[in-house]
Amino acid sequence: MKSLLLGAWCLGLVLAALAVAWQRRGTGIITGRVVDPDGMPIHAGVWRYPMDRGLDGVGSEADGTFVLLLPEEPCELFAAHPDWADSESFSVPAGTKRVRGLTLRLRRPSEIHGRVLAPGATPVVGAKVDLVGGRLQASCPGWWDETDEQGRFVLQRGPVGGGMLFIATRERTLGARIDVQLGEGEVVELEIRLQPVPPGGELPELPSR
Repeated sequence: MKSLLLGAWCLGLVLAALAVAWQRRGTGIITGRVVDPDGMPIHAGVWRYPMDRGLDGVGSEADGTFVLLLPEEPCELFAAHPDWADSESFSVPAGTKRVRGLTLRLRRPSEIHGRVLAPGATPVVGAKVDLVGGRLQASCPGWWDETDEQGRFVLQRGPVGGGMLFIATRERTLGARIDVQLGEGEVVELEIRLQPVPPGGELPELPSR
């Protein structure tokens, strides 16, 4: 029992020292909760952006609550979860000392269903399709796919907002890149006709979708 009390006391001292050191750097604290698209509390990651310094993110508790330290510089906060699209960003002005009761709502992810064709309108098999967008690509494992025998692909759990779609054959002889705008929960259908890739290797840009 004494060892447990001593351990708790030491941990309390460490946390207090960290809090004092952080405050002396001129930083603040933000408290809030994360909810899913239906408003239910959820365990998720809360991230501070830009991510160029330590203590950039925390995990919310089972009831969705979180506490995150703020830098002196301006930053943005957002929540991320593998099953949902990132929340909208919350901007924090420089020098903010305290924010209470912030709610970060995760959003329903977008989807892209498409078919990839060669210049002669034949299906392209085995082409790599990548969607780049949002801040945490690793939190959305469905952002890439390969085309099947009919040239079809499906990208699930995509971001909300702008993104860039990259498509190329295995030999990188044919390819394309397309700007896309994705709404919350939107399902986009695309038919993409690849173009020859020039010697420099840059994928040809097709009209935005």
